Amino acid sequence: MSVGGKQYKRIPFRFPILFYLIVLPLLGFGSLQSEQPNSATDDAKSVESTIGTVHVFDGQALLLRSAQVDLKKGRHRLAFTDLPQKLLDPTARLRLPSNSQLRLLDLRVETVVEKQYRTDDARKAEEELKAAEQELREVTALYLAQVEQRKSVSGIDLKGEKEDRPIIAFERWKSIFGFVDSSLTEINARINNLLGRIDQARRRLEIALTVAERFKSQQETERKSVIVEVEAPADGRYDLALEYGVADAGWYPHYRLTLEEARSARPSILLASAVYVYNETGEDWRNAKITLSTANLTNPSRLPELSRWTIASVIRPQRETVASNRNAPAAESDYYAKDEQASSIVAQKTETNRGLSDDKPQKKQRPAQPQKAQEQQQRLDNSVIQSRSYYEKNLASVKEDLADQKAKEARDLMQNFRESVNKQEEYYNNRDYNNARQYSSQTLDIIKRLSADERKQFKDEIKAAEKIQSWSYEMEQTRKLKSRLVAPGSQVPGDFSVSAPLAASIASDGILRSIFLSEHRYEASLSYEVSLNESPRAYLTAAIKYTGSQALLAGPVDVYYGPDFGGTSRHPMVSARETYDLNLGRDPDIEISRQDGEFETTEGLFGGKRAVRRTIEFTIHNRRPYEIAMVLYGAIPRSADDRISIENVAVRPEPVDRDDNGIVKFKLSLKAGQKETVHLEYQLIHDRSVVPVLRNQGGSR
Repeated sequence: MSVGGKQYKRIPFRFPILFYLIVLPLLGFGSLQSEQPNSATDDAKSVESTIGTVHVFDGQALLLRSAQVDLKKGRHRLAFTDLPQKLLDPTARLRLPSNSQLRLLDLRVETVVEKQYRTDDARKAEEELKAAEQELREVTALYLAQVEQRKSVSGIDLKGEKEDRPIIAFERWKSIFGFVDSSLTEINARINNLLGRIDQARRRLEIALTVAERFKSQQETERKSVIVEVEAPADGRYDLALEYGVADAGWYPHYRLTLEEARSARPSILLASAVYVYNETGEDWRNAKITLSTANLTNPSRLPELSRWTIASVIRPQRETVASNRNAPAAESDYYAKDEQASSIVAQKTETNRGLSDDKPQKKQRPAQPQKAQEQQQRLDNSVIQSRSYYEKNLASVKEDLADQKAKEARDLMQNFRESVNKQEEYYNNRDYNNARQYSSQTLDIIKRLSADERKQFKDEIKAAEKIQSWSYEMEQTRKLKSRLVAPGSQVPGDFSVSAPLAASIASDGILRSIFLSEHRYEASLSYEVSLNESPRAYLTAAIKYTGSQALLAGPVDVYYGPDFGGTSRHPMVSARETYDLNLGRDPDIEISRQDGEFETTEGLFGGKRAVRRTIEFTIHNRRPYEIAMVLYGAIPRSADDRISIENVAVRPEPVDRDDNGIVKFKLSLKAGQKETVHLEYQLIHDRSVVPVLRNQGGSR
C-alpha cells in the first residue's frame, strides 16, 4: 500500500508472534528468578535412609547411609536431607552396587538454614499475656473508681457558711456523719483489697511477659543436604548408599582383666578388650555397625614425592667492591632469595586462582515458615511491647506499697531467671561444664520459689536445666576419664582397624560410651616385685602370653581378682603373639615388715673416728593359699663424700645380681603361709665432726 508516497508492506500477525517470542521467555525467566532463593532440595525427591555403618577415626567418623528408591526411567534429582552441619563436604560420595545400572550425573552439598518458630507455645503465651494484662486493667479500674469515691465522700461538708444556722438538724447531722465515717471505712477496706489484687495481677503479668519473651526469639539451625542427580535406565527399585565424613567423633581403647583365683602361680587370665567412643557430630547413631581406625579421614598418608631441584650459575661480586651497584650481577645468596620470592609469588597466584575457581557451597535459606506461624510471631511481638508499656505505666500510676510487694519479688526473680538462663545456655554451648551445671542449678532454684501454678509455665525451662545439669556432670566425668586415656592415632603410625562384633547406638552428646570388642583367656605367669624401701609393698606382675593375631593398643585396664575390683593399671601396646608384663597392682595378702637397727662400735678406730653399724631386716609373709615367686630390689648406700666410708657390707640371702649403684636383686619362692627374711647390713665410718646425711633409703627401680 502507498501512504504519502511511501510504499509499506503488510505483514500479517507479525506483532503477536514477536510479542509472544519476547514476552514468554521473560515470563519463564521471571518464574525462574522467583525460585532461585529456594534450595535445590525443594524440587528433589527426599530419600529415606538409615545409618548402617560408622567408621570411627581419631577425631572424625565416616558414615554410610543406605536407602532403596523406586524410580521411573529417566533422570531424577534425589535429596538426602537433615544431615549434620559438621558434615565434611569433600568426603560426600554416592556408592552404587557393582551390578547397578543407575548412573550418577551430579552430586552437590548444600547448607540449609532453618528458622524454627514454636507456634503453639507462642499462642499459649500470648493468651496468658493478654489475660494477665486484662486482669490488671480491670482491677486497676476498680481501684481508681474507689479512690474517686473516697474523694467524693471525704469532700462532704456538714457545716454551713459563717453566721448561718446549720442546714440540717443535729440528729440528722449525726446520722450523716456516721454514714460518711462508715462509708470511708468500707471504701478503704475495698481499696486495700484491690491493692492486693493489683499486686497479684502485676506478678502474673511479670511472669507472663518473661515467658512470652522466651518465645519471641526464633531459633536458627544449620543442617546439610546432599543432592544427587541420577539417570535410571528402566523402571525399578534401586539401592543407594551415601557415604560422608563428619567431625568430632573418636575412640579410646580400654581393657578389663580378671585374674581367676587358683592354687597355682600360673592361673588363667581373662582379658576383655573394649573401646570408649564419643559422638559430637550432631547426629545420633542408632543400631549401627561400628568400625574403628587410627587413620586420619581427611589427611591420608601419601608416598613421599621429590620436588624440582634446579642449579643455576651466577657471577660472584668482586671482593674489593664496597658500594652496591644496581647493575652489578647478583650474588649467589641474592639469586636464591629471588628464586624463593618468585616461587612464593607463583604459589600465591596459584592459590588465588584456585580460590577463584573453587565453587564454595552456598548457604540456602529454607522457604519461609507458614504464614500462620509468622503472623503468630508478629502478634506475640506486638503483645509483648503493648503489655510491657502498660505495665510500666501502671507502676507509675499506682505507687502504693501494698500494690508492689509480690510483684517486686516476681520482678527480682524473673530478672535473676533471665540472667541465669542466658548464662547456662552460654556455658552449655561453650562446653564449660562447671559453670553450666552451676547456673542450671540456680535456674531450678529460682523456679522452685514460684507457686505450683506459676511453675507450670516453665516446664520447658525445667527440662532444659535438668538436662544441662545431668549432661554437665556426665561431661565432667568424661573429661576426667579422657585425661587417663591415650589417643589411638598417637600410638600407631599407619592404619590400625578393628570392628565391634555387635551393633551399637551412640547419641550425639559427647559422653564416652563403652563398646565391647572381644574377650579371650590367656596363660600367665604371676610374680611379685618388691622395692625394699621405707614402706615396702608387694606388687603383682603377670607375664601374659598374648596369642592374638592383632596388636593391642595402650590404654587403662581395670583389674579384678575374681569378682572383686583391685584397681586400675596401664596396659601397654602389645604386638601380635608377644609375651608382655602387666602390673596388676599391690597385693595386700603379701605382708612385708621392716625393722631398723643402729649401734656404735669403736674396734680398730684411731683418733676422732666414729663407726656406726646399721642393719635393716625385711620380713615377707605369704598369706596366699598357694606358692608365689618374688623379685626384690634393695639398695646399699654409696659414699658421696671422701670423709665418709662404707665398709663391712653384709647381705643375706645371696643376691642374684648387683650393680655399681648399690642396687641388689633377690629372687625368692615362698610357699603358702611361709615367711622369709632379707637382711642388709653395713658400717658407716666418718670423723666425729662430720654429720652424714642419708638422702635415700632402700631402692626403687
